[in-house]
Amino acid sequence: MSSAISWSGGKDSCLALWRSQKEGLRVTSLITALDETGLKTRSHGVTRDLIQAQATSLDLKTYFLHASWKDYESQFIELLKVL
Repeated sequence: MSSAISWSGGKDSCLALWRSQKEGLRVTSLITALDETGLKTRSHGVTRDLIQAQATSLDLKTYFLHASWKDYESQFIELLKVL
């Protein structure tokens, strides 16, 4: 079974990925929440291009959602259902 990691581009999400893989999970995807513009991450303001470059270097798929803080939870849950 494959897994997805919530990915902000920061050190905590990188640690979560490493720990998950160390425990034997087959992580295949990163999920990143972007702001309403779709240009930078909601949490750290990292650019979409940098997140994509990280995913490419890790050989993982990337899924983006664009949401305000108000809509973040519902959009995240809907994306998880799709995955």
